[in-house]
Amino acid sequence: MKKFSALFIVALFLISMVPMIAAEDTTADTQTVSVDTSVVTSEDSDVVVDNEVDSSEPQPTLISANSKAINKDEVRQKILDTRADFRAKIADIREGAAIKFENLREEQAKNMEKLDDLEMKKMALLDRARMKKISALDEAQMKLELAKLRIVEVKKDLLFKKRVISEAMKNKAKESYDKAEKQYNESKDEFEKEKAKFEEFKGKDEAKALEHAKKFLNHAGDVVIHLLEKVKSKVQENDGLTDNESSTIIADIDARIVAVKAAQDKVNASTTKDEVKEAGKAIIDEWGKIKSDVKEYVGRLVNAQVGEIIQRSEQLEKKLNDVLTEMKNNSINVDSLNTKVDLFSMRVEEARNKFKTAQSLFEQVKTMKGESMTADRLNTIRTLSEQAKNLAKEAHSALQEAHSILMTIVRDVKQAGGEDINLESEASNATTVEVVQDVTAAETEDVETTEAVEESQESTTEDSTETDTTEQETDETQDTVEVEDQEEETQATETNSTEVINETATA
Repeated sequence: MKKFSALFIVALFLISMVPMIAAEDTTADTQTVSVDTSVVTSEDSDVVVDNEVDSSEPQPTLISANSKAINKDEVRQKILDTRADFRAKIADIREGAAIKFENLREEQAKNMEKLDDLEMKKMALLDRARMKKISALDEAQMKLELAKLRIVEVKKDLLFKKRVISEAMKNKAKESYDKAEKQYNESKDEFEKEKAKFEEFKGKDEAKALEHAKKFLNHAGDVVIHLLEKVKSKVQENDGLTDNESSTIIADIDARIVAVKAAQDKVNASTTKDEVKEAGKAIIDEWGKIKSDVKEYVGRLVNAQVGEIIQRSEQLEKKLNDVLTEMKNNSINVDSLNTKVDLFSMRVEEARNKFKTAQSLFEQVKTMKGESMTADRLNTIRTLSEQAKNLAKEAHSALQEAHSILMTIVRDVKQAGGEDINLESEASNATTVEVVQDVTAAETEDVETTEAVEESQESTTEDSTETDTTEQETDETQDTVEVEDQEEETQATETNSTEVINETATA
């Protein structure tokens, strides 16, 4: 690192010498000196040298050597001020991220010397894992990757959300989830009871067998409906989905619920074994159509929450860098802690890559669902949904590992004499931060959604009292994964229903 710092300062010194040498040419007249100084002005400097000469005005002739010396000193001072400002700007950029550069290999450090101030700032704003990855490239590739990024200033709260949901709406969704959870479990129990009664009267009392067959089929339908309602409530409270994504999923779920209820009405209206069998198959058919969608919805929910945790983790990494920098300034050894922060960043980067791949697969599913559905297309959709969902879960696991490392870092910092690290969000609506954003992703972002989020954010400031921690978000993601587990249970209910429907026909 010392080599890197030394080389960087030497490079800046050599750059600053070029215009200074030109300024010291005593044979140059005032106009020539003025033109030469234009070379050192840049957008990074507040100093602007006027090179325009009005030919209509008589030009002063500098006879006095003393007068000429004053002109030269003024220009030299402007040059020094410009270069000092440039060096200070680079120093500020590097100082804030200096702790991140310490574990770079020597060749990576040398590559960093080839960056201009804007590229350096982008690099400094990146997390450690991405910074190391880019700095390992050759100069052309490194600059190409940095060109794909842009620096944007955003409100801290909006880093973690694609829409803002009031606490009242979240509480309402939570109540709906709890209600659906209770009804889901009750329906499962009732299904098992009525199935047992059907078995009891099968072959003995046809009327009672049909009665209990109709009841257990209705409860099978209720299991599916309440599962869908649970997913719906999770969608309603998830601020990692855009308004458009949320409304599309909810509309699909509502349509599925209507279809299952229609199948239940057929069951209730049936009077013979054949009618019960046919009506029961209608419920099973609806579940067959729904189950792939449930996998997709659950996967999208998990992935949206993963994306939010990744954003929070990036901000936590910046906080860790600040703490380690302060500790180092107080002569506390942070070498082992620095390595652990690197590991934390690597796990978050692993989650980020899986998140992006899952997001791409979900987009493919969304496109395919808009086209005519065939058996092959449906199987492809199911496969892609399953792959995307698994990637989202793997990303979630990587974030759990990152959280474990984070807890170790927090403990070790305290033991080493550093300050207690507050993992809760310190964001306020008036606080903005600079972040690096992928240009392609930024261009495809829904501007109207962003504006709506900002308006909603302003109107719900007092209503937002949630504790924003990685641990809490991880727990919420686990809740969504549990919905998926219940989808597997519902699959078992479907299998039992199919068996009983077939038995009904011969009872």
